[in-house]
Amino acid sequence: MKVYKYNTLINQCEFDALNRREKAFNYEINQTSTYRYNGLGHRTGKTIGAKHIEDVLDITKQYHNLLQRTEGNETTAYTWDTNLLLANGNPYLIDDLGSPIRFGDETYSYDEFGFSPNSTTQPFSFTGYQTDEVAGTLYAQAREYTPQIGRFTGEDIVRGFTTVPLTLNRYSYCWNTPLNFVDLDGMLPNVDVMAGANKPANAGVSYIFYDPNIFGGHGNSIATSQAESLAEYHGYRCVSQVTLVPMPNSTPRFINFWNNHMSYNVDTVILFGHANPDEIRLHSVLNSEGEYDISATMARLTRNHLQYLNTKNIETILLLGCNMAGGDSNFARDMALLGFAQRIIASYELIWLNFTNSSVRSTGWNEIEWSWWDRLMGRAIMYAYPYPDNGFKMFSPDGTFDLIGNFFNSISELLKTADRLVDCTQ
Repeated sequence: MKVYKYNTLINQCEFDALNRREKAFNYEINQTSTYRYNGLGHRTGKTIGAKHIEDVLDITKQYHNLLQRTEGNETTAYTWDTNLLLANGNPYLIDDLGSPIRFGDETYSYDEFGFSPNSTTQPFSFTGYQTDEVAGTLYAQAREYTPQIGRFTGEDIVRGFTTVPLTLNRYSYCWNTPLNFVDLDGMLPNVDVMAGANKPANAGVSYIFYDPNIFGGHGNSIATSQAESLAEYHGYRCVSQVTLVPMPNSTPRFINFWNNHMSYNVDTVILFGHANPDEIRLHSVLNSEGEYDISATMARLTRNHLQYLNTKNIETILLLGCNMAGGDSNFARDMALLGFAQRIIASYELIWLNFTNSSVRSTGWNEIEWSWWDRLMGRAIMYAYPYPDNGFKMFSPDGTFDLIGNFFNSISELLKTADRLVDCTQ
């Protein structure tokens, strides 16, 4: 790889067969670096001219794993929590993305993609990446990152998702949304790992988008019951803090409401309607007998429409529709990839109801499971599986289950149990 500035060669790098940098040449400062790696692919040291640098790493971690660095006769030990804390006992001040903004007498600033005009005597930069003064890039574990252009220098080994076109560029940083995501290992964007940094602290407002014709026209009564339970969960003073929105029979109108009329900071959003892994039907059509007419033309919010919805600061999205987390690619996972909420709860299979004297009750157990893949993504997609009884079951790592009542009316208990699951998996 060669880098030119006004037709003058300023940097040149050589890579091995595993796309790891072996050598770097900086013709502006007349320096050369060579790099060393362990069997796991972690960089364990480098040589800059006559200076040898050796690193001690925590091999149980893919990033934030530098424990000690030795340069000549000088050794520095690093202390970590969720982010960098100390270097030889001297504190770092870290921003919400994990970037150091002060260390000792030095202060640092960055643009959106991490370029910093500031010089530094310590190794860490944007989101915790390590600086490379010879190559002029940042070390992002799996590959190198160039903040001046907001691009990685090598291809992403994780391919994108065809249903989310913006993920298909294998060189872009965090799908060109650097303020909503971080990419700590150079392989896959992740939500901000600062604990609770993006989480709204009881925003005081929630929304229930519902199909009024669902389950034979019972949508209004079900949504009203959900609103009461949701207000109880969040401790709202009045149920009117939960806004009920009958979904329009128009996709553009739904997108317009979401983008222009919904608050930015939101506690919980519920989408309640007929669905499958690829879409949710906004406003179902009933036939002359008052039954759901699956053959009728109706508005849909599909996975492809998600790119037109503005991302907001939402704590929880609850997808109450059949199969919205079903299969390897689905509506819930796309919402997670695009950063719609801190956690997303969705059904893996069918949701069905029985009607008795105009009342609505669930006929299915639902087991909610925390998926390892989505923990890696940094988002809680929880899958619901039906069982032949009433209410929900919650899967937890110790194998215990908690009965939490009726599927639609006990939204409060569902979210409380989801909270307990999150607590025991972090």
